[in-house]
Amino acid sequence: MWWLWFACTPDKDILVDVDRDGFTIASDCNDSDPNVNPGADELCDQVDNDCDGEIDEEYDLIPLFIDGDGDGYGAEPTEPSCLVTFGTSAWDGDCDDSNSNIYPGSSEVCDGIDNDCDGEIDDNAQDAIRYYFDADGDGYGLSTQSELACSAPEGFVDNYLDCDDGSALIYPDAIEECDGLDNDCDGLVDQLDNSLDTSNAPTFYADTDEDGFGDLLETVQACDPPAGYVDNSDDCNDLNPDQKPSYTTDWCDGLDNDCDGLEDEDVKPNWPLVTTHEGYDAMEAIDKTTGVFGAMHTLSNVGTIISLDVSESGMAVVHTNLSGRRLAILDACNDQRTLFPPHGINGLGCGISFGPDGKLYAINSSNDSLYEMDLTTGQGTMIGPIGIDIENCGLAYDCKQNALIATTSSTDEVFRIDHITGAAYDIMQTSVPLTISVGMEYDAATNSVFMATALELYQFELTTGVSTFIGNMDGTGTNNINDLAFHPPCP
Repeated sequence: MWWLWFACTPDKDILVDVDRDGFTIASDCNDSDPNVNPGADELCDQVDNDCDGEIDEEYDLIPLFIDGDGDGYGAEPTEPSCLVTFGTSAWDGDCDDSNSNIYPGSSEVCDGIDNDCDGEIDDNAQDAIRYYFDADGDGYGLSTQSELACSAPEGFVDNYLDCDDGSALIYPDAIEECDGLDNDCDGLVDQLDNSLDTSNAPTFYADTDEDGFGDLLETVQACDPPAGYVDNSDDCNDLNPDQKPSYTTDWCDGLDNDCDGLEDEDVKPNWPLVTTHEGYDAMEAIDKTTGVFGAMHTLSNVGTIISLDVSESGMAVVHTNLSGRRLAILDACNDQRTLFPPHGINGLGCGISFGPDGKLYAINSSNDSLYEMDLTTGQGTMIGPIGIDIENCGLAYDCKQNALIATTSSTDEVFRIDHITGAAYDIMQTSVPLTISVGMEYDAATNSVFMATALELYQFELTTGVSTFIGNMDGTGTNNINDLAFHPPCP
């Protein structure tokens, strides 16, 4: 039996080899591990494999660091070894050995921590956002200048939607205004953009009569004036193009032509009442309150002036007997005249007057008819018979009624004349003794006519029919005045 054999062995220690590695317990430093014995190769395993009393003596030692979080990097140094054991690492540099997500080479993320232990926080973070430079500070940037960062750097925003980064008034969702710019970056400008805010847009005014001036009560707000609208509200009557503030004077038509709140106030404004006088060979100003002659302007080589009138533009026209009966344009202030050819109509011109439509009219005392005079040729065309016996006559224009008004010495009557037919109407008797050299002019300010006969001045009120003697005019001998007119003052 084996136990009998063993008992009979003289030295039992020599025979014991538990791990059967060929070495007995007397020489084997670990008889429970066949890989550990005096004949084994030393391994780097922190074990004395060859039982020489030294551990891993054939291997270079590696500096080791404590790796508390198991992320492969250590922080504090520990005993060197040829073998990296659990809880140690051959790599140091861990800046937080309590967090396995923090170590050199880790992915940097936006968390306010130095994840990769390079001494910088959130640098080149894998979840960084691209931000765009916002030069004008309106909250919107351009794509041409950008940075990756965890939070917006100063002057940067998280979008590149601005269409003009040089203006803080231009950005998406801005209010589209009338400024010629695409304020809200939608590619549409001003009125082409349905989102246009017109609350601050210019106001335009309807110009119904197309005179360049608008109606305060009919408005629209827009970037540019729509058709039929202007940029002012200065018209006082947008239904009449003859009423607008660009007129410098008001004329006699019962309207406020110059939109100053007054009607007919500038009809031949401040022009003196004048007459021509044969005895003085001059044009005389007449004081309307006394009849006395005023400033004198000498006339020469004009001939006998039979009748006189002045247009609202200041053009004076006379009917003269110089070289036959003819019209002449007279510059009395400079004693110059421009003659038309003789018209050859006997009796024509005892009274002349500018009338409706700015035309020049004349009365013929020979055939008692109304004529229209051509201011380009000086010739006359008969309109029709007046229906009243005309002797010495005067002719004027009642601009308020848009009607010619005349008088005749045959009956001392004042009457209106239809400028279309020539027929007389509204016949009124006067107490003025119209004998010779009758003159007549309408005064819009008083709605009356001044009448002169010989050297006496009268005023006849058209609404009441009252005649008033004003005074005697100065004269020489038997010479008399020749018609009345309002004439611009001479310099």
